[in-house]
Amino acid sequence: MIKLSFSQKSACGFKYILDKAEPYSAPGKNALKKAEFFAPDKKAELLTELENVERLKKAVACRSKEVSRLESVFFHLKDLHNTFARLSHTTLDEVELFELKAFLRLVRQAAEIAANLSAEYGLEDFVFRNTDEAFDLLKADKGEGFFVEDGLSDKLFAARRDKEAANAALARAENEERLAAAKQAHLEAAAREEAALEEARAKLCSLLRPFAEDFSYNSSLAGRLDLTLAKARLAYATNAVKPSVSGDKLRLKELTNPEMAEKLGLRGAAFTPVSIEADRGVTLITGANMGGKSVALKTVALNVLLALAGFFVYASEATVPLFGFVEILNENMQSVDRGLSTFGGEIVRLNSVMQKLKSGEYGLCLMDEFAGGTNFEEGSRIFRAAERALNEMNGIFILTTHFDGVSADANALYQVKGLSGADLASLDREIECGADGAELVARYMDYGLVKVEDKTKGVPKDAVAVCKLLRLDSDVLKYI
Repeated sequence: MIKLSFSQKSACGFKYILDKAEPYSAPGKNALKKAEFFAPDKKAELLTELENVERLKKAVACRSKEVSRLESVFFHLKDLHNTFARLSHTTLDEVELFELKAFLRLVRQAAEIAANLSAEYGLEDFVFRNTDEAFDLLKADKGEGFFVEDGLSDKLFAARRDKEAANAALARAENEERLAAAKQAHLEAAAREEAALEEARAKLCSLLRPFAEDFSYNSSLAGRLDLTLAKARLAYATNAVKPSVSGDKLRLKELTNPEMAEKLGLRGAAFTPVSIEADRGVTLITGANMGGKSVALKTVALNVLLALAGFFVYASEATVPLFGFVEILNENMQSVDRGLSTFGGEIVRLNSVMQKLKSGEYGLCLMDEFAGGTNFEEGSRIFRAAERALNEMNGIFILTTHFDGVSADANALYQVKGLSGADLASLDREIECGADGAELVARYMDYGLVKVEDKTKGVPKDAVAVCKLLRLDSDVLKYI
């Protein structure tokens, strides 16, 4: 099972994408809030979800009238799960019955539209349960309000007739005595009507009670359909593509990260797409600090998580295995409440990963600068030990590091291009002219990955150049 903290979802941009997906209905918003990642035994359901997103994306692109109708229905659909729960054991009041009547009318419309979309676009797995009997009981096709019909109770019918007679007597009263008698008759009739109304509502709810589970099911189904439609709208608006979920190898081509791209765009820079393939065992990404290793890892994490949650991904192509777990070990591992440093938190999480792997789960582990917070000699030894152990496990492990001499044991090696293609002379001139260092880093740093066949190749040496770009004090620079 994939469980990530709020900070981890936020750090990689997953929360950003969730916030961009905007279901219209209350059940749809709840479905988004409770959305989980598909487990390996739910592969069929995940594939169906991705197919439905693709089909609804086509409907959105065609500006389907049925989609517009469905969005209008969802805009008015409330979350009545508390009402459904109350219906199973108590009598609903008139407001609740009014809302239930509106719910049944809207769900019938949603079911009709879903059937039309299924016929036209091949939408699957959105068949609502039949609640026509409940619909007729509440006369959901008549009027916007709610009224307890006389036919539910003879007592109610009689009380209302008596009340009408009392009202007529009040209008005809010619003296105080008759007026007082008419008022008393009216009060008594009103009391009988209220008692009869309670009895009629109880009877109505007893007739509706067998459908409570169906109401709840249809509400959840409407929420799921609304969420799937929201995914399709987002995919269409942002040019996201359908991932392939299959095999044991991770293949990601020209990945982007929308949140990071947006932030770079505000500074006049562009996001460099990331391409990577990772098979069982360790895939290593090397590069200098500030060279983009963490950006690459977060971008991989984002798109894998999106695929496993039934969203489209930000890539030109993506093949993602159906992992049993995804673990992200990064700078957020510090566990102050347990007295652990970042390094201590990494060790605890690595132990958790090893236990899952030894239990037979096939997972993905993304480790950003593992052991980078300790001294170089011990850190590189611990890193290589973890690398060798993970190579013996059944999973995919993508590790980033700036340590030299640790890449020989990796199954595959990638390096961040960094400043390797930059015109250093032009950089020096811009620095001398007072250009902002952070903007220069964003403009000249190439965060793309290149696969390296020679695993003995050292880590790119961009750190000094970055120091110059960020205008490190000259009294420090002269000693470097």
